[in-house]
Amino acid sequence: MKKNVSGQVIGAQMNSKTDGSEVTSGTTTVYVTGDGGTQAAGSVGSGACTHEGHGFWTYAPAQAETNYDHVAFTFVNSTAVSASVQIFTSFPQTADAPTAIVNADALLNRDMATGTDSGGRTVRNALRVLRNKVSSAAGTMTVTKEDDATSAWTAAITTDGAALPVIGIDPT
Repeated sequence: MKKNVSGQVIGAQMNSKTDGSEVTSGTTTVYVTGDGGTQAAGSVGSGACTHEGHGFWTYAPAQAETNYDHVAFTFVNSTAVSASVQIFTSFPQTADAPTAIVNADALLNRDMATGTDSGGRTVRNALRVLRNKVSSAAGTMTVTKEDDATSAWTAAITTDGAALPVIGIDPT
């Protein structure tokens, strides 16, 4: 479960105290214990849980109820054996951002021809011609890096002489 994030769900199976059958009716309430503190009824709907089917009950904790390192959610129904689900929270909202940047950079630098990182035929260089400054002089097209000044790559231009060639594209 993500730490200090709303919109999550936790669930537990509720079985009858008398015969072990699935508990599909009645009122199931969740109690929350964070980091070994005092247990209290869930703050959303006074801890009211939703039966999803076949004795499986869920609770959508408030963001504050996930703001612990260790959280125990105890599901209680008067006809069922109580069930506690313990979780350790994680920090994907901060830890994933740098990881995502590394992955995006690796993708943009991936060589389309060989599948290895290089400065050649990469997705990044393919996109540069669409967004960065492009100029043409003496039969050579130059595509610049994001500063619109440093050359990223060049290409020879061949024309049939029938039309005037484009001599530059500057998206500034």
